Amino acid sequence: MTTIYYLKLFEVIVKHDYYTSGLSVDFGFSPTKECKVTLSKYGLIFKETTMGFAVFYEARETGGVKTPVRPMSNDEKFSFAMVLNRNNLINFSELPFDNASGERYYFDNLNDNKNSSDLLLVDDPVKKYVDKDDVVETSSNIISYSESNANPSAVVRILDKFDTALLSKTVNNIAGKITCQFDLSFLEPAVYKLQVDGITKKTFYKNIKTLYDNPFGVIEIFKNNSVPADYKFADTAGNVSLKQYVIQFHRRSTIWKYYVIKKYKTSAPNLSIQVGANPAITGSAFVLPDGTDSTLFDFSSPSELKEKPIESIKLSSNGTVLVQNLPNPGIENIKPDKNDLSKVYSEVYIYI
Repeated sequence: MTTIYYLKLFEVIVKHDYYTSGLSVDFGFSPTKECKVTLSKYGLIFKETTMGFAVFYEARETGGVKTPVRPMSNDEKFSFAMVLNRNNLINFSELPFDNASGERYYFDNLNDNKNSSDLLLVDDPVKKYVDKDDVVETSSNIISYSESNANPSAVVRILDKFDTALLSKTVNNIAGKITCQFDLSFLEPAVYKLQVDGITKKTFYKNIKTLYDNPFGVIEIFKNNSVPADYKFADTAGNVSLKQYVIQFHRRSTIWKYYVIKKYKTSAPNLSIQVGANPAITGSAFVLPDGTDSTLFDFSSPSELKEKPIESIKLSSNGTVLVQNLPNPGIENIKPDKNDLSKVYSEVYIYI
């Protein structure tokens, strides 16, 4: 007798060390139109999970061995839209503030970038979490390119992610510039490269908004020979080796600032703030933009934002504790330094 099962083919989970659980709850996922066709072709089922999403395959068991009912060919791609459910993710995540409006995040299983047992889908081999290296420019069906160039002509090509040339034209130099335009309407939504005389000038994702209205990003899971061995969820014969892929986000570090305003205890002198057993910090007089006098405590060194707040932040006056547990900075109120985006401030206003 043959028994039929539905087993995991692969799954993607999103981790975020801001959360005490270590898992992100900030995203929704859906297969793209093209992916739905591929899922149907092989009888696969997509399912969102509390950690991300999973794809299941139909397997039969014969003689104690489970094998796919419909083994996959060796050149398939599964693409998924990644949708942001929490608008202030960037506030508590170590993500760039200066992404252009047309840029999105892109992840795939072609990077051999493991972190211990985690099969990461992020690019950065050092930090091991999402940052600017995972950002990709987006394009519509028409892409234009222009550059200053001293050569009399140049060969401009459009290649796919695996360096297969799809379009090519020779462009003459006019007034010291190479200028060209390509119609990409016949190409599926995917990552492409534009090269000039063999040098990649830009990498872009075509028609990302057709996958989902204004997605945070796209995840592509490939089954082909370019996938690193540890990242392959099935071999060339279609035999499955379940893989769990990970997208790792990192919490943001900010410079904390406390503004203490004497509203009721106007006689409280010599204010100080102490975090746990650390030395107390003394404040300095500071006039707020509306003219209110306050005492500013500038922590100067960045602190990581966490879901679980730091306790025992004491506000004292001449050694007498006025507030036993000051609130931690909220994730809603952060201010990047206009002149240095690597510096981010968190501000808290305390009335005593």
